[in-house]
Amino acid sequence: YAPGPRCGGSGPASGCTSVACGLGYHGSVSVACPTDGGRFNLSGCSPNRCVFPAVMPVGYALSAPVTDDTNNCTVTPATAAECGPHVACGPGYHGNVSLTCSSDLSGVFRMS
Repeated sequence: YAPGPRCGGSGPASGCTSVACGLGYHGSVSVACPTDGGRFNLSGCSPNRCVFPAVMPVGYALSAPVTDDTNNCTVTPATAAECGPHVACGPGYHGNVSLTCSSDLSGVFRMS
């Protein structure tokens, strides 16, 4: 969540009008304060879902043969957490692959 400028410190939940979902998430934020003087509860954001690119970028490869589970990341959009285990560094490359998805349901994972 990305808090708005009027959401710090204390005050009513209705004062938090410009809270938005953070990078890689989408939805409509709901702000509540269940106990007087307590912490705000934020809800309503979900991880963006993307697919792998049709051709894997140089240095990246699917880490296992395509299965129904992997197919969910190549054909059906899924979250980075769901698809991350299915991609690895390609031959001659090493490191930890990170996936980002900036647009829900219409994007392709960016790998780094």
